[in-house]
Amino acid sequence: MICAIAVQAISAQTEDVYLESKLTTLHEKLDGYVKNSPIDQKIQRTEVSQFWLHALSAYSNLGTLSIFDKISNLDEVELAAYNNLETQINNLTAATQPSISSKDSALAFVANLIVLKNQFKLKASKPVYFFQADSNFITVTFLGEFPVLLRDTLATYLYNGNKKVGYADATDTTITFKFRPQQLDLDKAELLTATNLKLHLVGQIGRKINPKKQFTAIYNFYAMAIPSSPGKLTITKNSTAKNTEKQTKRTRTFLLNGSKGNLVEKQCVPNHEGWTLMPESVELVVEISKGQKNRDWSFRKTNSGGKICYTAEVFFNSTGTSGKLEYHLKYDIIRDKTEATANTSELALTWGQVQQLNFDFPITEVLFTDFMGTQTKIVNGNFDSYWLQLKQEGNSIGIKTTDLSMLNNQH
Repeated sequence: MICAIAVQAISAQTEDVYLESKLTTLHEKLDGYVKNSPIDQKIQRTEVSQFWLHALSAYSNLGTLSIFDKISNLDEVELAAYNNLETQINNLTAATQPSISSKDSALAFVANLIVLKNQFKLKASKPVYFFQADSNFITVTFLGEFPVLLRDTLATYLYNGNKKVGYADATDTTITFKFRPQQLDLDKAELLTATNLKLHLVGQIGRKINPKKQFTAIYNFYAMAIPSSPGKLTITKNSTAKNTEKQTKRTRTFLLNGSKGNLVEKQCVPNHEGWTLMPESVELVVEISKGQKNRDWSFRKTNSGGKICYTAEVFFNSTGTSGKLEYHLKYDIIRDKTEATANTSELALTWGQVQQLNFDFPITEVLFTDFMGTQTKIVNGNFDSYWLQLKQEGNSIGIKTTDLSMLNNQH
């Protein structure tokens, strides 16, 4: 009995921690869920985590409690809401694939919270997306109910822990911020990495500024750098071209020696299967000769029956130099050759692209290089990912990329 009581006491002490610590743990779970997600789930996980991050912030800003209270100090309604929040976030972060209904559950959780009269009501929004290495202005508008908002850019601002930017415009139902990525160090954010930002709101009860009648609400949200392009396609096609191949040939060396009498011989150009002789190229090349041409030796070209030959003669001279001739035949042959050549072209992809590509030659390979530099060879003419859907049929390729321009449609 005494042991049981001791165990219960230790357990109670373990659980009786500050609410802030518990909420921080849940925030870290959401951050880890986004950080450790597969690359093609980054955006889906970030979006659903954003809705639960909003729910976490909404609970933290309840006017009935303080995050610096211990769990044991929560009333029944507050404790039940916390237990529900913890269960939902634990279920989300333990799942491999985000539940389709998880966003609705987060919205329902916030809607069921008891909100005091002067408390801010901030509607859930998507993460803030911006193109990596883009220095253009980012415009973010938060919707909700802000009738007691202190209209002071030093009191109402976005911040990352080190830097902050004041609002550009505020009404009872909207707060708009306009800033460049570098103002909140977003230009240093890694691709598809969720950066934590905070929205700092100050409420003023009454017309006169009185710090004692002010309250603060802080909402956490994610900002994510997205690639400026899905990547590129490398398309290899086969084309054929007819070329004329030419070769120069020669016969062996022939010898005629007229020292013992007159000699005559006929040498013809040999056939080469598949090749055509160029008649005008045939010539007799004298390597060595003795005597005088056309007196002691001579040759003539003949063309008979499609055969091109040379007849060479040497003459005997009893009183002087007899004719001597060493020679060969030289000629050119040609043939038509059809060659298959690989032609490669690259296509830079853009977001929201829907296009049909048609080519004159057969496609032999399609390679997708995504924005991370990873190459994927398209197999069986189909590819389907969060970033790109591709279908190849014959000499045509149909492509569709995700329209990331719609991501910042906040509500």
